[in-house]
Amino acid sequence: MMMVNDIVTVGNTALLGLPKSAYFCSERFQPSAVFASYDWAKQMRSEKHCVISGFQSRIESDVLEILLRENSPVILVLARSIYRKIPVEYQSAVDKGNMLILSPFPAGVYRVNSKTSYKRNCWIMQNTDNIVIGSLTSGGNLERAVKTTGKNPTILADADNL
Repeated sequence: MMMVNDIVTVGNTALLGLPKSAYFCSERFQPSAVFASYDWAKQMRSEKHCVISGFQSRIESDVLEILLRENSPVILVLARSIYRKIPVEYQSAVDKGNMLILSPFPAGVYRVNSKTSYKRNCWIMQNTDNIVIGSLTSGGNLERAVKTTGKNPTILADADNL
């Protein structure tokens, strides 16, 4: 475990210096977002482009799985305190130097909720080069984070009219 500017990290901190693309997807999504997101992830994987995300929603977690299959560089930002022990599914990627896990939250924040997810998403948006959103639900926390940070993301599919 290491501290970098009040951020607790585990893994390869050199990944913070790479150009990064953030990826998000609302929990409610258009079916078209699934394949668009998977195709985007495969492109990032083939280019070995670093992707940063909370990888929390179902599609985000699928994107992480795609990236980790080929040792792509990824930064997982938690919406809680740093893990006490690295989860088994991430250990290999951390050991190979392909993954950084970080938390912008102090020790003692163990429950992920809409407030910590919102803060985490804003942190990611402020610390990335560009933002890609698989699907965006109007009025959701993800849309609020985009508006708060003033960022202009690429949206693969709109979740309205579900």
